[in-house]
Amino acid sequence: MHGPCRGRLPRRYCDPVDHVQAQGALIVPRLSRQVIPDAVVLVPGMMGSALSVAGEPVWGFENLRWYFESFERAGFQSLKMTPAELEGDYSRVQPDGLLRAKAYLPGLRRATPYHNLVRALLKILVSPDALLCFSYDWRLPIDVNAKRLALASNTHLDAWRSNPHLHEFRDSFPDAAAPSLAVVAHSMGGLLTQTAAPHMGGLNKVITLGTPWLGAPMAFAALSTGRGLPLPQTSEKVRALLANMPGLYDLLPTYECVDKVEGFSDPRYLTERDIRNAGGDVDLMGKALDASRRRAKNVVPGHVNIVGIMQDTVQLLAERGHRISPAHYSLKKGHDPQEGYARDRQGLLVRVDELGDGTVPLSSSERGFNNPLSQQHDALVSAKEACQVVTHKLVHGDRAPLPTSAGGFGIGLGAPDIVSVGERWQVKIFGVDDPTAVTLRIVNDLGDEVPCGELWPRTTGDHLSAPVTVELPGLYEVIVDGGGQSEVSQVVMVDG
Repeated sequence: MHGPCRGRLPRRYCDPVDHVQAQGALIVPRLSRQVIPDAVVLVPGMMGSALSVAGEPVWGFENLRWYFESFERAGFQSLKMTPAELEGDYSRVQPDGLLRAKAYLPGLRRATPYHNLVRALLKILVSPDALLCFSYDWRLPIDVNAKRLALASNTHLDAWRSNPHLHEFRDSFPDAAAPSLAVVAHSMGGLLTQTAAPHMGGLNKVITLGTPWLGAPMAFAALSTGRGLPLPQTSEKVRALLANMPGLYDLLPTYECVDKVEGFSDPRYLTERDIRNAGGDVDLMGKALDASRRRAKNVVPGHVNIVGIMQDTVQLLAERGHRISPAHYSLKKGHDPQEGYARDRQGLLVRVDELGDGTVPLSSSERGFNNPLSQQHDALVSAKEACQVVTHKLVHGDRAPLPTSAGGFGIGLGAPDIVSVGERWQVKIFGVDDPTAVTLRIVNDLGDEVPCGELWPRTTGDHLSAPVTVELPGLYEVIVDGGGQSEVSQVVMVDG
């Protein structure tokens, strides 16, 4: 289910610019609040929409504890694709609005609700009626959801153009531009928008946040459970859930992502053999690659691209013998694109850590002119800096200077996705070398803090590190506050 996003607005959305009021001997013009006349569609990312079956929620619970208990009990069996769904009958599971609280899925990590972004958008719109929050079943192929997005967007723009609030606005501001369509899309939502763009009437502005234009190796790692999940039972549950989920295959990397570590050869693309060895579906892979090639030809009008940086991210897949595992580094390109990849004097590929947003590597999220923010993938829709950039670009245009409080550099975070009870693991903090400049907290799903070790600089000098051991199973948030920006956090599942 999707529809207008409601929220509180000031009593009047505008004041005529020629209205003045006396203040002693001065005549002071009353300022108008900056708003745009456009219809806006908010498209969430994977896991960003609540889902229900026969009116009962199967995704989009009230707190993180429910996700841990649901996974432990049944492995989210209600989310598993049925034979009928794989044949095209999508009536069983229904989208039920945007997430209302944080969510978590092993292998794909955390999803954050969109409340902050919705509130920020409402402040620059003529009326709440101008905002459509498009929720969708993110398990399904992007092509299916893109068709629904195009239809919903066209209907929304038509309805907005006949809305009485818009007519009142245009009466007060006769020189205002005619309303058009703008889309704000997060993660997978950017790929939906890219696919639907040619069929969206009046579209003239698209803002994407953390979109994996070339896919993400984490999708393959989640599919193959190659992240090194500590318990076989957990690995099997993840594999059973994701192995036939078309939406995940749409996120597989489409660039040369497999680095053959033992040798001098250039990296290669994922193959059907890789997918088969990982327990995946070769047919779903083929359909996803075909869809990727088609949407890559589409033009995204008025595109503004926001990317997450500084976060520990799986950037490649390292191949050693017959084993493929996640790699937290990238391969440096030569100065001349014709030269291919850079090599050292011995002829070895130059491997560098470019980081990313914790889910999407920088090389995949970048597209044209990029606006960087130091945040985790899911928090790109909730951090105040991200909300400022989105609204600023909608009001002032894609090349307008960024707000000073939304600079492109800050702190980054790295932590494992899943660990065992009693296992010692490390939290990494990037972008700062002084342990006293940041605070680190580990919080369980009840809000109670868990002890962790002291932060110390690593001998390599590129990050701080602290040891953590947790003795009880559950979901734990790792939270880092640098004082100068929104906190950066990540969820770790402790299983056992």
